[in-house]
Amino acid sequence: MHIPSQAGSDLYATIDMMLRQGYSYKNPNDPATWRNICGEKNIFVAPKSPAMSAAAVGISGSGKTEATYRALAMIPHQLFHHESFPNTVNGLTQVNWISVDVASTGKSVDLATNLMVEWDRITGGNRFTESMAKARRDGMQMLNEWRQVARTVVASVLSKFP
Repeated sequence: MHIPSQAGSDLYATIDMMLRQGYSYKNPNDPATWRNICGEKNIFVAPKSPAMSAAAVGISGSGKTEATYRALAMIPHQLFHHESFPNTVNGLTQVNWISVDVASTGKSVDLATNLMVEWDRITGGNRFTESMAKARRDGMQMLNEWRQVARTVVASVLSKFP
């Protein structure tokens, strides 16, 4: 049995709040949500979810990473498939959260690679195979591609659900 510290409980509450607040900006019954997700130009500006982040700060070995993983493990599903979902055919698959290590090189191409590999691992898909196979990879272009996929919250595993 694990009894979390106050800091661990606060970390879980913060992660939970960030996930829940993100959904308030993506009402599937609002056409503006779909225009925003699909990148369509429109006269009216659809409300966008604010960029939320949190930081766990402490000395090395104090349990920041372990507390984060324990908090994420409390979320019932990392990948969730809705059998039916408004405005979609064959339902919708969502990635609720993703965790990657930032490469020690500090290069955008390495961060994008980590994000793409983890996305494909979680979804069981091959959405980023083509991008990863390129001889010359542009880190910013790869990050933009990953961001667009993550923004749509539709995972590449939709092909598994005909």
